[in-house]
Amino acid sequence: MVQMQKVITDIYARLGDDTSQMIYANRLLYSLTEDKKYLQKIIEMTAEGVEFYNKIKNDNCKVVFGAGAWGKEIVKTYTDVQFACFVDNQKAGGTLLGLPVISFQEYIRQYKQGLAVIATRLYYEEFYNQLKDHGVPESNILNIGKMIDSLSRKQYFDLPELKSAMCQKENFVDAGSFDGRTSILFSEWAKEKCEKIWAFEPEPDNADCCRKNLLKFFGGISDTK
Repeated sequence: MVQMQKVITDIYARLGDDTSQMIYANRLLYSLTEDKKYLQKIIEMTAEGVEFYNKIKNDNCKVVFGAGAWGKEIVKTYTDVQFACFVDNQKAGGTLLGLPVISFQEYIRQYKQGLAVIATRLYYEEFYNQLKDHGVPESNILNIGKMIDSLSRKQYFDLPELKSAMCQKENFVDAGSFDGRTSILFSEWAKEKCEKIWAFEPEPDNADCCRKNLLKFFGGISDTK
């Protein structure tokens, strides 16, 4: 325990600015407690996170597009926000986290004037275009999937030093791959130098989502344990 405390203190001291230290401390507290308020604090350290929270806090009716991993995380993280339902054609008719899951057509009939929170990293463009095609004004669409995708790129692959240090054959270990999107971003970043990717995800629902996303993007994967 003393040795672990020393390691944590050393890592914290090596971080170069107050923001990095705050992010590290809150991420560590979340790992220890699984209390979503620490994740919320990290999100609200970004301009995008502040904009998102202010929007969902002030809008009266909010529906979450996508009943997958990110949709669930948004509802579980923002416990002080009341969401009306999930919109997901494949899971319509059921409930999730105490909220009804409805079809897109039911959303158009009942909630078109509410705030549509797009909560998928892979299909946010399709959802956005579908909403626009059905006359939903842009002011009623909050594209969190696009925001998450943008922040993920900044988080992992924005440092110019990474490009200069790139090898001819890059191997990537995605430990805690969630929905697989970070592995896909790595492949897009490394391009032809991407040799292999190992993605690990212990949570069954997330693992299924990750497997589907990687299969769709890469066309096949060598092991699906």
